Amino acid sequence: MKSLHLTNPFIIDSIWKSFTNFIQLQILHVNNINKRQLKNIFQDLISLPKLSSLTISCIESMKTANHYFLDIFRMPNLKYCKMKLIISTHDEILPFCSKNSSLIEHFIIEDNIYLENLIPFLSYLPQLHRLSIDRLSGKFVNQINNRNSILSNNLTHLSIKKTMISMNCFELFIQTYFTQLQVLDISRACAGEYINGFRWEQLISTSIQHLRIFALQISFKTNDPLMRENTIQQFQSPFWQEKQWFFICSSYSIMFDSYINLYSINPYRKKYYLLGNENTTEIDSMPFVIHLDIQCENVLMNCRTYFPNVTKLTFACSDNEEKNKVPLLPTLNHILPVKQLTTLHFVRFYQSLTLIYKLLTIASNVHTLTLRVGGISDKDAMLNQQSEKFQIISKINHVRNIFICNRCQLEHVEFLIHLCPRIEDLSFSMNSNIRSWLTFLLSQENENTRRLHSIRVTDTSKYDFNRIKTIVQYNNLLKNNMIKYICHCKTTFIWW
Repeated sequence: MKSLHLTNPFIIDSIWKSFTNFIQLQILHVNNINKRQLKNIFQDLISLPKLSSLTISCIESMKTANHYFLDIFRMPNLKYCKMKLIISTHDEILPFCSKNSSLIEHFIIEDNIYLENLIPFLSYLPQLHRLSIDRLSGKFVNQINNRNSILSNNLTHLSIKKTMISMNCFELFIQTYFTQLQVLDISRACAGEYINGFRWEQLISTSIQHLRIFALQISFKTNDPLMRENTIQQFQSPFWQEKQWFFICSSYSIMFDSYINLYSINPYRKKYYLLGNENTTEIDSMPFVIHLDIQCENVLMNCRTYFPNVTKLTFACSDNEEKNKVPLLPTLNHILPVKQLTTLHFVRFYQSLTLIYKLLTIASNVHTLTLRVGGISDKDAMLNQQSEKFQIISKINHVRNIFICNRCQLEHVEFLIHLCPRIEDLSFSMNSNIRSWLTFLLSQENENTRRLHSIRVTDTSKYDFNRIKTIVQYNNLLKNNMIKYICHCKTTFIWW
């Protein structure tokens, strides 16, 4: 076996003891594990001589992750590592590397890392070329006199999803350690001086002269009508023109608040793009965008940008075309290839099943639906489920995963199950009618749930877990099943 992907927490417990036998394993992905499972796995990972790629996601918080990082640095052939951990406190500072270093070339940390711990961390990684950090916080401490060896100049790509440090600290950090950078990507930052184009110009021209790609995106709330124009002017000097680095400053609204979104283009390199109130006539195409977030119906009328590679769509629009005066589906198909969508995320508090129904008529390759809803109108749930059109959509769509983030009625779930009979994984919030829900979903006579093998009930307490367990076991709803409660995320898992 050369590659192993584990996402089910039940399977992980039964297989981790066999890890030492997988001496040919090169790629390992382990997701949704708890602290106990993480500890057990790490005891054996060091014994896998050919492991070159490691991805681990832990769902429970811990006080420190340093001992796991030190174990990772000891893995003899590891070249790629992606870690998603939840650190609950300020992590202890790692000691600087004094002898054996790692061969890792690409490291992704999907959690917060403190600035004062980052440099000791990098001292173990002299071969590192690419570093991606979810959040960077803390304060700058010049540790150059305390380290035992000079950091390597191999790090050329730095990506930070969100900076929680001041621009002053960021400048000192770059000037002291990362003057060799060729690619700098910042997705979110506290506005402040980060929107000061003249300051960025000074930093790049004096300290990171090898920089060839600069991707910046900052969204911030403001009530100043002149802020948008003042901000974009700072990124239009001859310096930016010569570099061929161009920026757009757009505005959008969420509820009663106004926001400004500053982002780099030519090309726009982010995988996520928020389509706000401003049109995007300046950009013909955004080929890097994979996740498109549409927060406003009216923006679709003016959008002239095409998103050729979008596979995930977050949708906050309603389906009231008469009110919005926007034919949503034809317009949507004009800005992206709807047939290649695989994930739909609906975020409007009161979302209509009609819109979901309509989108699935043209987005037949969607495999994951996420509904962040607070209610669904009854009339929508009464759509004619025996109609020929409904039956066709039910047969051609490939939805396998449905995640309902807020409470809704059982009849709405029945509609979704009937519409998506290939469902394998369902997640919903705990409710007072849980017995009826489980009876419907686990019924042996329900043809539409014959492929369902995993249920997650969120917002559950220990009492709710015991109640669910009693309903399933004592009512013989499932013969062979596993039921587990994850305390940290307050979720009950049912798997069979």
